[in-house]
Amino acid sequence: AYHEYAILSYKYEQWDDIIALSNRFKAIDFKYKWPYNEFSSQEGTLYDITSLALYHRGKIEAALSFARQALDKEPNNTRIQKNIALYQEILTNQGGRT
Repeated sequence: AYHEYAILSYKYEQWDDIIALSNRFKAIDFKYKWPYNEFSSQEGTLYDITSLALYHRGKIEAALSFARQALDKEPNNTRIQKNIALYQEILTNQGGRT
């Protein structure tokens, strides 16, 4: 399942594998339990992990986008909120947009 693969890829810092997975798990429907999502307790985990992978690859705007999607799924997650603030600060310091 994508979730387990993403978790293992995160553990072993396989950032490119996570980024490659991101296109596949966008289509997962978490309303129904099936092999692609049955072990995922939080829908935002995949978006969160992808944002971290993108951050490690220096793709801050994309990391911010995925972090915002993760926060939409888990609005009370303070760690994700802090990551969003960090990404925004980096973009501001680089002269990028938020």
